[in-house]
Amino acid sequence: VMINLEASEIRDQKRALDVIGHYAAPGQVEEYRLRRAQEVIDNYLLPHIGTDPEDRKAKGYFLMRMAEMASEAAWGLRGFDDKDNLANKRVAHAGKLLENLFITAWRSLIRDIRKQVERAVVRRRKLSLMTVVRPNAFTDAVMFSMGTGTWTAPRLTGVTTTADRETFHGIIIQGREVKSPLSKRRQNFEARELHGTHFGRLGAIQTPEGLSCGLTRYLAMMATITTSEDEERIERLLRKMGVRVR
Repeated sequence: VMINLEASEIRDQKRALDVIGHYAAPGQVEEYRLRRAQEVIDNYLLPHIGTDPEDRKAKGYFLMRMAEMASEAAWGLRGFDDKDNLANKRVAHAGKLLENLFITAWRSLIRDIRKQVERAVVRRRKLSLMTVVRPNAFTDAVMFSMGTGTWTAPRLTGVTTTADRETFHGIIIQGREVKSPLSKRRQNFEARELHGTHFGRLGAIQTPEGLSCGLTRYLAMMATITTSEDEERIERLLRKMGVRVR
């Protein structure tokens, strides 16, 4: 890392932000490039750590840790992470998927309002709430995704489907279905196989035939999905167990 810093031509924060701004907002003035670079770092770089300017230092530590682990794995000092291990995966439940859908529909509504305002200004029409905000813009975006099962952010298909109410067992099976975002048309042999961490979490009995075999699974009957917890309480427990940050 020190060698890379010494070889780099970037010596201050403003220059670093300007380089990022050339990629984030090419062709724009310097002031806008710098502002856009800060927005990208705060909102799009590791947003799970935080989206405030005070969190940039923590993001830097996290990136350094990622680079350290990658270097150790390349030199054989540590093993490679198992991407099929459930500890390295996250299940997006209905609440999270609806949250993503709401954010996408809201952004679509904002873009539509901006478009209507620009059109009214160009045509020199008087702005009014009824002409600027289309009444069904938000609802149509939500109903389209709910009706087709297609989510745009992240790109997912088959999220929703018609409920099978022929049997009670069918309803339970549909409600506990877990789909992998991997492409069905690729082999992905390791992703389709059973993993030791599936025991007690994902059922090993039922999976569809054909292209979805192994990529569509079902939660075990007694399995539950954990939701958000108090981070401070977890941090206190980790410190009590002796965990230290290097």
